[in-house]
Amino acid sequence: MKALQVLNLEKNKLTTLPDTIKELQALQSFNLRSNKIKELPDAMCKMRSLRTLDVQDNPLTTLPVQLCEARTLDTLLVNADHMTYPYCDICQAGTESIMRFLCKERGIEYIEPSNFTVAVLGPPISAHQDTIDAKTKILADNDAQLMAHMQQYETRREQKRKEMAELEQQLKEEQQLQAQIATGFANNKLHLVKALAKEQELYDSELMSVRQQKDIENKLFIQNMKEVERDVTNLTNELLEMSEKARKTESFLERIEQERIESEEWFRVRQEESENLRKQDVLDAMQRILQESKDIEQARLNYDSKKRQEAIVYNQKLTAAENYSLQRALSQTSHKQNKFVEYLQDQEKLQKAAFEALQMSKDAKHKRVTEQIDLIEQELAQLSLVEVERRRMKMDFEMNIIAEKRIQLACLLVQLLEERDKRQAELNKRLAEMEQQRLNDQKDYWLVQYQRLMDRKPQSLLDEESSLELAVVDILVQAKADDYIPLFSRHRITIETLLQMTENDLKSMGVHELGVRNQIMAAVEHYDKKVNGVRKDVGKDITDTRTEPAAEIQATPTAPQVLGANGSLDSVALEVTARFFTECVVCMDVKADVIFLDCGHVCCCTTCSKPLKICPICRADIRQLIHLAAGSVLDLT
Repeated sequence: MKALQVLNLEKNKLTTLPDTIKELQALQSFNLRSNKIKELPDAMCKMRSLRTLDVQDNPLTTLPVQLCEARTLDTLLVNADHMTYPYCDICQAGTESIMRFLCKERGIEYIEPSNFTVAVLGPPISAHQDTIDAKTKILADNDAQLMAHMQQYETRREQKRKEMAELEQQLKEEQQLQAQIATGFANNKLHLVKALAKEQELYDSELMSVRQQKDIENKLFIQNMKEVERDVTNLTNELLEMSEKARKTESFLERIEQERIESEEWFRVRQEESENLRKQDVLDAMQRILQESKDIEQARLNYDSKKRQEAIVYNQKLTAAENYSLQRALSQTSHKQNKFVEYLQDQEKLQKAAFEALQMSKDAKHKRVTEQIDLIEQELAQLSLVEVERRRMKMDFEMNIIAEKRIQLACLLVQLLEERDKRQAELNKRLAEMEQQRLNDQKDYWLVQYQRLMDRKPQSLLDEESSLELAVVDILVQAKADDYIPLFSRHRITIETLLQMTENDLKSMGVHELGVRNQIMAAVEHYDKKVNGVRKDVGKDITDTRTEPAAEIQATPTAPQVLGANGSLDSVALEVTARFFTECVVCMDVKADVIFLDCGHVCCCTTCSKPLKICPICRADIRQLIHLAAGSVLDLT
């Protein structure tokens, strides 16, 4: 084994190498490719003849600094992308760059491997040759040790040179044998160099193709990330603009609501005063009726006194039978009354729940805040995916921009959540007041309030909206701008006028939100294309009819466009959806569906997020969890 020159241990699942590997002093080529070796032993540095070392496809990240003592090593193959010591760029530069770095770290001078002669073993010839080989081995060992410590021990090197001069006479006899050995070694070296050059050429071509593919993927990814950032910026601006307009509108509506409450209070006082005035008249009328009834009753009693004696006997006979029937009827009546009371209580609860749901859906502020929360949640999920991908690609130069946008969206989300909770508290307070009024006032209260809420718009406004053309109403519904129907009705906008209007016309008319204007213009364009397509089809049918008057016209029915739940066309419905979907960074299996506040990252599923106290990406403390599926908020204390 000590004479072994080539050792191939490729694909053997080796994890470590023994220290006795240093005994292979004649080993020149060592192949450890595709194993599980994590570090090289220091004993490998004692292999004086090692020229080629292949450790590719191993979980190896560092090289021992003592490797620089292997002076004959001229080919070192490693996975440069996985190396941490020496650095990746040094490993990519080649074997010479790696050995220079290790020599510099060791504090010794780098000498090219070509300055060292490697002894090549041959078959034994005679006993005299054994003696020569032994002397040659001693000389090679001394020479290797001398060259390894050249700079530190200059005096010792001079002494060795003198010894080499004394042995020169003996070496002349061995020159012929050494020439043959050198020729064989040169042939082996040439063959190895050709094989390595061919392998390097193949590796370079594959690396070039992989790099080109990687560059194309990076360009596409960067383009997608820029689009995402642009969409997030536009969405943030639109949300701020919508919030400002909605606050003004809500303050105006609150003032109107306060005036309405004051008016109702005034009318209630007036009604009580009117009822008090009528109460005396009613009492007088009741007094007269009672007097008349008293006179009639007295006359009836006089008549009944005559008939009572005759009926006593007959009534006594019927009393026993009637008592039984009456008792049974009273029992059934009591049972029916109890059931009816339970039914009325259930109906009252259902009416209250229906009124509460309708009030939530009718409340413009609550609806707006909820929609904005959904938009921000989706954009946070999208930004979190972009940030994770950029971290993976080590694109740190744009991380600050994404972090600022993410923090801005997270702050806006917290603000909207507070507004939504505040509005829900106001609505619940209003419901409690109405419940107290119900207990003190009238029956079927919730049913009446439900009807009032349904009929909240004044009749004049309903008449104006009903006079608006159906095509205009459909366009506004498709653009999700149905709250602008009264505005278009007040300006008496027809479909012909709407088709001629521009974005500036909409803005001057009162549509200030940029996103709403864009959606209206897109819906108008879609309507115009649809109408023009119908006109072309009709013109074609008329032409065919004129050219072939006797032919039978067969009209192929077309399926109507499917309307969504709000009456708008699904084909033009503008919905904000996430362009990317990311998996949970903890389990790597389930889709991430939880937002962490205050950082705003969306990187974990519901199950994995429960035990977490800090964000896995930015290590920030988690104050709240927002589940994207249900929109629920969990406070973590």
